[in-house]
Order: sequence, then structure tokens, then C-alpha cells
Amino acid sequence: MLIPIKICTFASEIGWSSYQLKSGYRIRFSVFLFGSFKIGKVMEEIWKDIKGYEGCYQVSNLGRVKSLSRPLKRGKGIAFSTEKILSCAIDRRTGYRKCALMKNNVIKRTYVHRLVAEAFVSNEGNKPCIDHIDADRTNNVFSNLRWVTYKENNNNPIYKTRNSSSRTGENNHLRRGIFGEENPTSIPVVQLDMDNTFIKRFWGAKAVQDELGYASSYITRVCKGKSPAAYGFKWVYEEDYLKENKN
Repeated sequence: MLIPIKICTFASEIGWSSYQLKSGYRIRFSVFLFGSFKIGKVMEEIWKDIKGYEGCYQVSNLGRVKSLSRPLKRGKGIAFSTEKILSCAIDRRTGYRKCALMKNNVIKRTYVHRLVAEAFVSNEGNKPCIDHIDADRTNNVFSNLRWVTYKENNNNPIYKTRNSSSRTGENNHLRRGIFGEENPTSIPVVQLDMDNTFIKRFWGAKAVQDELGYASSYITRVCKGKSPAAYGFKWVYEEDYLKENKN
């Protein structure tokens, strides 16, 4: 439900902002300029059960995750947990927010944006990746997420603009050609976390080294099955990944 409200003065649309009420209820609004004051559209926070954790955890359309009140086994007795919002820290290696979910004393760490997308974003084409439209990996509001293919995930125009502006020197276009899509010898590589969750697709091991600073030789060893992981991630050739996830 969207409710128009008056806010203050400023200029044009400035995007989404959020406000935490004393009651704990959170609202999020998009701001536009109309004359001498702004009108915001308040977005109601909607909660849905997380698949596989029904009755234990819920995720909201605004990108928050909460633990529900429920009985928990504590030794030989039973304790009751209270409902609380989880602290979803930013993974310094990927820039995405992650949270820890526990069921049957097993902890699983998962990306918040994937929980939001699976609950609130339609995926009619059964696409495997999730793109942050504004290129902000911490902005997990459902309207900022979309399901995309591997290629589409790497073609976000905002990412491209940032990458090109961060490079200097007259031969940088050659640098992208050597490690990128234009090089016919490049073998695309897929980055996964240790739970086999897709993170990103790269045009090759050299592209991983160029962007993340990880030694391409280590990435290649993992892709060839000579090492289980490198730099806290799993790495597979895209062709092998697609075969394993064909169904």
C-alpha cells in the first residue's frame, strides 16, 4: 500500500529513504519534488516466511530478516525465543549482506538479497542470478532487485560506468580485451560461496585477478579440481557449472 505524505523541501526525485518508528515499525519512501515541498510514497513493510524456515524466520520486502518467537530446545529443557530483527552484516569479500539461519542446530549463512528476491520478485524466466539495479549491493529492497542471466548480471550499465571511470591510461581498452569477452581464449569462470550459492560470473581467471586481486593460478587450480577452494570461495568453469545445474 502506497500512501502520499508531505515531507520537506528539496529537488527532484532523490530515491529511497527509510525511517524507523519508535514502535519498531519501519517505513520506506521515495521522494519527489512538487512545488516547495516533497511528497513521498510510503511503502508498507510486508513479511513472508523464508522457504525451509517457516515459523522460524521471515524476510521483508524492504530487505530485513527477523527471527520469530518460538520454543527452542536448551539442554533437557525448552526456552522461548523472542522475535527480533537479525543483524545482517556486510561480507567484506563480496559486499553483500548475509544473515545466519539456524534449524535443527545447523547454521546456514545466506545472502539477504536472495531471500528477498525469492520471496518478492517474480522469476518467470527461471533466471539464475540476482542483479542490484542501482549497483548498491547493500540495497536489498525488492524493487531494486531483478532476476537476470549470467551475461545480464555483468552488463549492468552502472557497474560498467564505475569500472570504466576507475581505469586510467590510453591502453585500458586493450586491457579489457585481453581479459574479457572479446578474447576468444577466455574461459568463463563462476564464483560460488562455500554453500554453492552463485555470486558472480567472470570472463576468465585473469578477469578475477584483474577485478578482485586473486591470483589467477589459484582460481584455475580450483576450476580444474586440483584444490577445493581459494580465497574462501569455490570456482568452477561456467560450462561445468551449467552442466551441474541443468535441471
